[in-house]
Amino acid sequence: MRTMSLATIVLFAALAIVLVLAPAASAMLARFAKPGQRAKHARYARSMLILWAMTWLAIYALRLWGQGPADVGWRPATDPLSYFLVAGFVGGLAIAAYRAQRSYEPLYSERIRLIAPLAPADWLWYVPVAFTAGICEEFLYRGYALHVVAKVAH
Repeated sequence: MRTMSLATIVLFAALAIVLVLAPAASAMLARFAKPGQRAKHARYARSMLILWAMTWLAIYALRLWGQGPADVGWRPATDPLSYFLVAGFVGGLAIAAYRAQRSYEPLYSERIRLIAPLAPADWLWYVPVAFTAGICEEFLYRGYALHVVAKVAH
């Protein structure tokens, strides 16, 4: 029988906390949170915390196997202009979305107000959440998860 190393046990414990306990606690807290800007910002912060924690855990797991982010396809852009183009595009989308607010069905409007950025202060939280989602989810699902599935399948 093969014993697990301390690093593997720590990894599984951390994954259990991030994937099971943190979302469950977040859901329970959300039920009791009063709607408003502070609750919305707390949701944004929890989302970023969970995504970055999962990403760093995946990087840690890769290190345990003697690999790094580049081994699963993570490579930053080499052209600095691309960063400015992406930032400008995202900023333009944010401005367009803010100006294009419409009225919707009352129930939908009530629910979407809980998460959608409506005030300028919301956008200061929402933009980092959007970048976090884009970076972390791409790395986790298109990079790390596919890499692990390919390893298991062979």
